[in-house]
Amino acid sequence: MATDPDPSLTPPGWTALLSVPLLAAGAAAGVLAADANVSLFRVVNAWPLVTGDAPWASLSVLGEGAAVLSLAAVLIGRRPAALWAIVLGALLVALTLHPLKDLLGVARPAHVLGAGSIHIVGETLSKRSFPSGHATAAFAAVALLLPLMRRTWPRVLLLALACLVALSRLAVGAHWPLDVLAGAALGWLCGGAGLHLARRWRWGLGPRARFVVALLPLLGAARLVLGNSDSLDRQPLHWLLSATGLAAGLAGWRLLLRRDSPPA
Repeated sequence: MATDPDPSLTPPGWTALLSVPLLAAGAAAGVLAADANVSLFRVVNAWPLVTGDAPWASLSVLGEGAAVLSLAAVLIGRRPAALWAIVLGALLVALTLHPLKDLLGVARPAHVLGAGSIHIVGETLSKRSFPSGHATAAFAAVALLLPLMRRTWPRVLLLALACLVALSRLAVGAHWPLDVLAGAALGWLCGGAGLHLARRWRWGLGPRARFVVALLPLLGAARLVLGNSDSLDRQPLHWLLSATGLAAGLAGWRLLLRRDSPPA
């Protein structure tokens, strides 16, 4: 029988659930009205010329789905309802993001403007631009984690970090402004929906199912280092996040096994 969901993990109401999508839609309307998609991209894409590439490459890594899952390993054995909500949110992202990318087939800046005319950090990408997967993952993670925060300043920091991850996709030359705005809206909706589903569908909180759910962050940690890294600047962070996820995951598994062990 599934355990009761975490009472502190409150799903967002309609106002909170629609806040980011409405703000993103308003910003996107402004970009379209001003025909500023390319000009805004060029402004942000020039930032690494001042700051260097490393900060933006690192921020992009934090928006990878595998990185988000790897860091979720800290919840194994400690906050099972939160981990279950993250897994459901990740599933919703996977079911919506990639079909949208394939259906719309928007060309990336390197294809439209020419790779030689923009600043590119990492791999040169040419298609499946809309929406941004990194922005989607970052805002989904924030939507899922906000209920765990009781103070205002950690919430503000998380939102600021998600915005920086989204901006990093312009800085590294991978996405348009409209891509990251759409990704922020989609991720926020998927994260909020994951919280609602976790309250209603408690399969992942069962005594056996929670071990299956706990495997996913470990798979994310493994994916970070087994996948092909497109930039030497990103590889150390991949290893660090992977090691953090694996260490936290193994500690969490010990808690799960201890909890399920019969008393002596």
